[in-house]
Amino acid sequence: MTDSEYPELKAMINRNEKIRFFASYIFKGNVRYDYLGELPTLSIDQARNKARYLARSNEDETAYEYIPF
Repeated sequence: MTDSEYPELKAMINRNEKIRFFASYIFKGNVRYDYLGELPTLSIDQARNKARYLARSNEDETAYEYIPF
């Protein structure tokens, strides 16, 4: 799943039904996904802030609408 307000944040439900958060960004022309944490240990707001910080500090100039998800 993608957060519509924060496109750099992705959420995935694993086979144990745990929600895991990932940050997506473009680094040196490649799409990268970094694991941020799980709910409830990491709140949605914390995940958004971490994803935004990680993406902005590492991203190339390519806009998010061009990332192939």
